Amino acid sequence: MIKRTLLVLSLLIFSTLFAISEDKAVEIILSKDYIFEISSLEGKEVTDIALKAIGNGLAYIETLEWNYKDRFFDFLNQLNDRGLPEDFEYSTDIVETLVATSTVSSLNLIDLDKTSNLSKAVALRIYFLDWVQTKDPNSGKDAAKLAMELIEKYPKTYFPNKALFYYHSHSSFGSKEIFEEFRKKVLPLNPGDDILASIIEGEYNFGMYKELLEDYQLMDAPDDLSRFFAAFANIKLGQVGTAEIILKNTSISSLPKKYASVAYEELGNISEDEGNIDSALFYYRRAVESDSSNRDAIVKLGLAYLKSNDKDRYTLARFYLEMSGLEDYNEEVASTLSYLRRKLLSGIILKQVAPLIGGVVFGLIFLEYFFKRRRKKQEERIKKES
Repeated sequence: MIKRTLLVLSLLIFSTLFAISEDKAVEIILSKDYIFEISSLEGKEVTDIALKAIGNGLAYIETLEWNYKDRFFDFLNQLNDRGLPEDFEYSTDIVETLVATSTVSSLNLIDLDKTSNLSKAVALRIYFLDWVQTKDPNSGKDAAKLAMELIEKYPKTYFPNKALFYYHSHSSFGSKEIFEEFRKKVLPLNPGDDILASIIEGEYNFGMYKELLEDYQLMDAPDDLSRFFAAFANIKLGQVGTAEIILKNTSISSLPKKYASVAYEELGNISEDEGNIDSALFYYRRAVESDSSNRDAIVKLGLAYLKSNDKDRYTLARFYLEMSGLEDYNEEVASTLSYLRRKLLSGIILKQVAPLIGGVVFGLIFLEYFFKRRRKKQEERIKKES
């Protein structure tokens, strides 16, 4: 009996020593590649299993990939009625409600005054996702509040920084002053590329181009989106050559469509300024293909066709300028379309109406000649008969 008791106690001590801690769990949930880190966990303690369930549940809601949902319930079933530390149990309950019921139900389960750091990390991801998807201002404000609290204890973690910088640079309730204040706090900590990328995106939205380029220089291996932002900032600051080099070393096709469209449009502008109309047409077409709502690119494509040697240049120019829908708002578009329509009308007259009129006139002249000759013959016959 004593040996059995000692064995149980030893197992409990071993489990406590090697089970994942709450702080480590929080750091994983707040990392950029949290699902990869969770998948790499080899521990089989109850807290390890709970963390795997939490991570897969969150990944399912963020990606809607069913394999994460299946894994969540697999790990949840492994927990059975095994005792969990309170913070892990509460966080697991929140995620179970999120996956099995709804986002609203899980948010109603969150008590911001009673949450531990782990449940705060879980709540932050849920509030932030809800704000991005629904634009609910309350979710955005709660996400920003949680992010600020978590940054105080975990200043170098990715997600609180991303959420805070994104909120203040994208929300109508955000503040440029708070954004700049946190930027000054974060930069001395030598943040990694992932956090710098979040800061750079915010600076792009605020038009802080000088600061953007300063922070871009701090990155070890810039991602393609950060490269685009840096190129755009260089263009705005008049450094077009540098921007062209950056853009041509960027995988533009991997960017979100609206950014890819702007990137191709800027390359088109550079090509057109250099007098390379064929290259400009190529980039403007790619810009429109990437985002058909980019009216500026549509207009530039139409105007560029006028400068080309394409045999259908007038037709294509008119097509794209009309497609832009800016005739009533853009004087250049309106005047160019007026010119193209006059040219089209004169072409129709010369190629279709004029030949038709000519044929009619020729026919009338022939008929008149025929009738005159016939009448003359009749008159001559009458004279002979008389």
